[in-house]
Amino acid sequence: MKTKVLFLLVFSLALTFLNCWTLEVDEPPCMKITGFSPSGAAAGETVTIQGINFCEGRPDLHTILIGETPVPLENIEAVPSAQTIRFRVPEGIGNGQISVALRTAPLCGAAKSTDPFYYYYTAGLVSKVVGNPPPATCTGDLCLKSPKGIDLDRDGNIWVADYGNHVVRQYKNTGSFIRRTGRFGTNGGCSNDFFPDGSVAPFFNPIDVAADSSDGAFVAEQNNTLLRYISASGSVSRVAGKCFDDGFLQDGDCIGSGANTAKLSVPTALARDGSELYFIDQGNVRKVEGNCIVRTIAAKNGEVQNAKTIRVSRALATRGPVIIADADGNAKLKSISMSGVVSNIPVSANNLLIDPVALAVDSKGAIFVADQSSHKIYAVYPDGQIVLFAGSQQGYSGDGVSTGLDAQFNAPAGLALDESLGFLYVSDSNNNVIRKIEVK
Repeated sequence: MKTKVLFLLVFSLALTFLNCWTLEVDEPPCMKITGFSPSGAAAGETVTIQGINFCEGRPDLHTILIGETPVPLENIEAVPSAQTIRFRVPEGIGNGQISVALRTAPLCGAAKSTDPFYYYYTAGLVSKVVGNPPPATCTGDLCLKSPKGIDLDRDGNIWVADYGNHVVRQYKNTGSFIRRTGRFGTNGGCSNDFFPDGSVAPFFNPIDVAADSSDGAFVAEQNNTLLRYISASGSVSRVAGKCFDDGFLQDGDCIGSGANTAKLSVPTALARDGSELYFIDQGNVRKVEGNCIVRTIAAKNGEVQNAKTIRVSRALATRGPVIIADADGNAKLKSISMSGVVSNIPVSANNLLIDPVALAVDSKGAIFVADQSSHKIYAVYPDGQIVLFAGSQQGYSGDGVSTGLDAQFNAPAGLALDESLGFLYVSDSNNNVIRKIEVK
């Protein structure tokens, strides 16, 4: 009996060896990928590929690529099956179709998956950029009070809507101060005037900013019902709206056209796309077109219930480049096409989003969502999976010592992503700070 078992074992090993050896001849049996799971994963997690004609037990004979990026040989696992191969996801591998080839059988070409694999980000170290969390108090240009929307300019500088101090600030990504626009700490009322010196321009609760390519920034001024522009030289001018037109909503010409017939109600969020400026106005989605016309592209109480925040991403152009978070009891992510068609963005667990108030989108279509009520930041991937990226509970902790999942936030209200440096900036509103999270 033992002899028979030994013979079968040797015979099986011989077949395995023969199978791998015959893959080196001119016409080997080519591999095929029939599927893989999961559809996306973070660094260190395992992905299983199903198919045929893999070289069982010999991971060293395979080459695996995600898109054009190879998986290191040491990440490919030995599996005693010709129908399965596994690999551990390397950090930063990115998205793309999975390809498997044999190093010894180049004539076969690579087997390629039909669907793409999606790389899920991991949150690294959290650190403070600028501000002082409670109970600390301070004055001056390194102090923030309920900061809301943030954006990055072309040099990576951070624009901040310093809501509680009624000013707009600009900082280097190291936290050093560049400039302030508005009267610090003072609700200066409202003015339709042009201000050559922006430091004396009255602001009333600026709530969001959108940097442009000319070293300036647009500002949504919620309580003054205005969109304004801060130039590179520091001047402040109106783009659309009139002081205290609250309650009115009318499309029409903006300031630059001279007619100024457009009326705003409560502008609360901004996003730029080339020469066009998109904004949320009392739950409606509107935009200032390049010819200075204000137009509503998705009205509240239709397919949009109460839009809260907005971003534009060409990475999501197949769905529609305008991305909104529709909140207040209807917490969903939606896309809007250039023709105004509104579509739900599939999310595996919509119930995780309670009050999404800020978005950031990467070049591959992943959407970061700041959920103010849960004090957490989620990532939604193109395969529809929603994954907690950062935030444990309400509070303030973790700077310099914790990863994103262990850190505490308090009503995050703004997001800005710097893909080149690998940081997600967070306006941690009730903690009065701007923080950054390593994106790995």
